[in-house]
Amino acid sequence: MRGRLFAFVQTGCRVALFLSIFVASVLAGMFALRHIDDRAGVPVLADVWAALRGRPFGTSSPADEGPESLCVLSGGDELLASDALDHATSP
Repeated sequence: MRGRLFAFVQTGCRVALFLSIFVASVLAGMFALRHIDDRAGVPVLADVWAALRGRPFGTSSPADEGPESLCVLSGGDELLASDALDHATSP
């Protein structure tokens, strides 16, 4: 075989290999997305996009949700520790 013909065959093999890897990865990705679909009736890509934004599917903005509140309780550790010491030292 001459050099140019060998280069043409090699390029054809590379293209065929690239296309087969591309098609296999697209099919595997589609199968994986269908496999992780845990909510029927909700489009998978829309659900993934909502999860990446940190919002439940169907809400347009955080203002649509109700007011959030955070309650922090602190300072009870000393009481628990002294209570445990009383029980440990009592007969």
